[in-house]
Amino acid sequence: MCWVWDCFLSPYSPNLNLIKKFWESMKRWIRQKIEFRQGLYQSISASFSLS
Repeated sequence: MCWVWDCFLSPYSPNLNLIKKFWESMKRWIRQKIEFRQGLYQSISASFSLS
């Protein structure tokens, strides 16, 4: 006896694609770090240029 399971998955299933969720959160984290460092750099350079 042979059992066959036919399971349809849509071509684009973001809820089932775990690596996509991982990279999405990783990119968000990296963007936040870059924005923080750029703001920090601008603040420090502005404080030295006032002196």
